[in-house]
Amino acid sequence: MKIFDNFYETSTRKSMKVIGYAGSNSAFSKSICMGEMLKTILKEQSIEMELYTARNNIVRECIGCGKCFEEGTCPQDQQDSMQCIREKILEVDLVILFSPVYLNNVSGAMKTFLDRIGSWVHTLTLSGKLGIVVTVTDQSGQEFVSYYLQKILLQMGCHVIGEYKVVALEEQNPEETVEKIASDILKVISNQEQYRSTDELETIFQHTKKRFVGPELEQYKGASYEIRHWYESGMAECESFQEVLNLRKSHCRSDTCGV
Repeated sequence: MKIFDNFYETSTRKSMKVIGYAGSNSAFSKSICMGEMLKTILKEQSIEMELYTARNNIVRECIGCGKCFEEGTCPQDQQDSMQCIREKILEVDLVILFSPVYLNNVSGAMKTFLDRIGSWVHTLTLSGKLGIVVTVTDQSGQEFVSYYLQKILLQMGCHVIGEYKVVALEEQNPEETVEKIASDILKVISNQEQYRSTDELETIFQHTKKRFVGPELEQYKGASYEIRHWYESGMAECESFQEVLNLRKSHCRSDTCGV
């Protein structure tokens, strides 16, 4: 598309990886359709995007065993698509959540997906990544759903750069929204926004750090995956979330993006 011609150097665009998850099982899903359109547009700009959907993947419900918090593993991963999806998320620079609005809330499929990565709010696993939220509704409920999805990404350490809403009954053109999303993605690539902290992220970091770092907690590193992660990743020594992002950036430069 002409609006993207010569926007940035090809070498810059090639370094960007994107993953999308659409929490819809519908055969006529607007959320999935928008994800597919975005994937096509970004491919034209040499940006790799993979799209996973509830319709085409098996994501079992969380069974509440607590192993993700205690051991950093999920027994359900051996029975469905989540291990693959988790690994892909950890490899990318940008995470996009597409959700239809059901009964003024996220879809059941989206909630199931988020439950399965819920432990990441304790380990800030998405630090150094960008996030986008896309919601689709016939008429109402988007304000809460968009806020909720953004909040979850933030609590996982993700820098949310945009929210986009499509209201079917207002006869919005989804393609125009997708083009706006693609344009905004291209704008942030060269700015390295994923390595810039915000007031919200700093607050989340300080609050979460108090739960897992301290002289009285360090002794439990052997028994608690979450405490061990904070120390082994280097986050425990960071005084601010900006320091975490600087650490993440240096690891990525050496091809060891493991914070």
